[in-house]
Amino acid sequence: MKSPLRVLLVEDNPDDEVLVARELRRGGLSVATERVETRSAYAAALGRGGWDVIIADYALPAFSGLEALELLQARGDGVPFLLVSGTVGEQIAVESLHAGADDYLLKQNLIRLVPAVTRAIREATERRRRRAAERALEENRARLSLIHDSVSDLLLLLVPGAQGEWRYASANRALVRTLAGCGVEVAPDQLVGREAGDVEANLFRFDAATAEWFAGLRARALAAGAPVAAEREIRLPGGAFVGEFTFIPTGGGGAGAHLLIDGRDVTAQRRAEERDARARDQMIRSQRLEALGTLAGGIAHDFNNLLAGIFGFAELAQTADDVGAAREHCAQLVRVAARARELVGQVLAFARPQPDGREPVSLSAVVRELLPLMRASFSKGIAIEVRLAEAGAMVSADGGQLHQAVLNLCTNAAQAMPRGGRLSVGVEVVHLADPVSADLCPLSPGPHAKLTVSDTGTGMTQDTLRRAFEPFFTTKPVGQGTGLGLSVVHGIVRAHHGAIRVNTESGAGTTFEVYLPVVPSGATPPEPVAAAPGRGERVLVVDDDPALADMTAQMLVHLGYASSTFTDPVEAGAAFAADPAAFAAVLTDDRMPGRSGVELARGLVEYRPDLPVVLTVAAPDRDALATFRRAVRAGSVLPKPFTRDQLAEALDRAVRRER
Repeated sequence: MKSPLRVLLVEDNPDDEVLVARELRRGGLSVATERVETRSAYAAALGRGGWDVIIADYALPAFSGLEALELLQARGDGVPFLLVSGTVGEQIAVESLHAGADDYLLKQNLIRLVPAVTRAIREATERRRRRAAERALEENRARLSLIHDSVSDLLLLLVPGAQGEWRYASANRALVRTLAGCGVEVAPDQLVGREAGDVEANLFRFDAATAEWFAGLRARALAAGAPVAAEREIRLPGGAFVGEFTFIPTGGGGAGAHLLIDGRDVTAQRRAEERDARARDQMIRSQRLEALGTLAGGIAHDFNNLLAGIFGFAELAQTADDVGAAREHCAQLVRVAARARELVGQVLAFARPQPDGREPVSLSAVVRELLPLMRASFSKGIAIEVRLAEAGAMVSADGGQLHQAVLNLCTNAAQAMPRGGRLSVGVEVVHLADPVSADLCPLSPGPHAKLTVSDTGTGMTQDTLRRAFEPFFTTKPVGQGTGLGLSVVHGIVRAHHGAIRVNTESGAGTTFEVYLPVVPSGATPPEPVAAAPGRGERVLVVDDDPALADMTAQMLVHLGYASSTFTDPVEAGAAFAADPAAFAAVLTDDRMPGRSGVELARGLVEYRPDLPVVLTVAAPDRDALATFRRAVRAGSVLPKPFTRDQLAEALDRAVRRER
């Protein structure tokens, strides 16, 4: 049953109370009335509360309806208030409504009482609902403002202007603090309503490139109708920070959309990553040196064998009775020297820092290149078995780091077999099914190159296995290892988005499985084409070693070129400057006393910018080679030692444009 309306009557006449109650009931309203006629009684009734409507006489002996209205308004209860009076006068009615009464009625004509009460209650209910909604909205705004200014992310809101331009609407405290840390003081209210480009140039003080970058991201996000993220170092007058910004359009990116910019200061994270990368590189270099120390004995033994062959065949050639025998001895000498060159190349690959570059690398080729080193250095009691995929095992990798990882795994396996055993190395392409095994996370389903290194050695206990990849953890005696080998492997594999699986049992050997995502192997390399012979073109030869300079000059004669040979780079430069057009190409050593080959080449191309320069390199220096490639437009590199065919190919490429 519906509760009756509770009506408070401010009235000194009991008969009027009866009259009002009867009129309300005649209008179909169920009412419960209470009459008060003094200020104190009225105040007490208001204190009890629960009233649906208040109907007050305009004039009472010691009290007035307008005073009753003031008391109600002071409380802020929002109860509808109607004034009734027996006095006829438009001025009184207007005064009552201006004072805040919901309606004004005459006692002589209460026909409007029921509609007035109904309307007043309905409007009061609506007002209360609206005020509740406004309070809730304000509370939400306060909470959002608290979140907005409390989060560590840098938050900016942009809204479209009348001409389609972007204008800033808000910025949070995290942005203000970050800018202040870089010497830019900005108050959030300074940017409200201002055009985006104006704010970024004059308040945030972005340089032109950064402002253009922000504008480009705004356009991309709006065009895509989806978040667009990018990272940039923001340089400001008093400092810099690395920001990771996400531009988030609202409303699907259409007209009228807003843009929320969510930025994160990732400076500390990026600096930590750089420190980790440097530490990892240092660890790799340290492990490379440790590996070289382990291999030194075997390398020295193998290299001495090669030198013995070189001396022996050279002496046999000198004392040969006929030309045919001498040529055969010379051919053997060349083959032995080629093996020595490969060995030196392998040592250099591990001894010097490797460029931090990723390119398609054949995992099978990496293992194949390492086999001579392993066979030369590992105990003769270790049998090495190799199974290599002929195609498809291409991975995106830093070649030097991949060499190091494979060598570390094989060295670790060899050290686990001090009394000899079997080392098995395999490369194959496998397809990981969905879902990928938990121990191979974060790999994705699909083809992967799999490297397997197995030994028949001592194996590992479970306690040792749990710590196997910890830096500096080792089970070897003091002086027999730094404990970096497997941790370096783990770091390299993770850096290449791969995973490692280990199967081991104490006394029964260990198997390491390395999985790396494959990349397309690309087109088949073209068949090599024999270099065309020279046509008498003159080549400037510069090498501080007289024997090498003379040998190179004689090779050029056999290849159909003429040569001007110098052992002093300063003299060579002067000869070229005297007649730059006389030379078709320059062949210069990279490391010479007084003036390097790179410095010489930079000086020569000032006379002829298109001059072909072949830089012969025994031990490449990454920075010097980068300088050479930037300075010499027609430059190429020829590793030492080189054969006559390799020299012919390098010169053919160099002078081809001259023909």
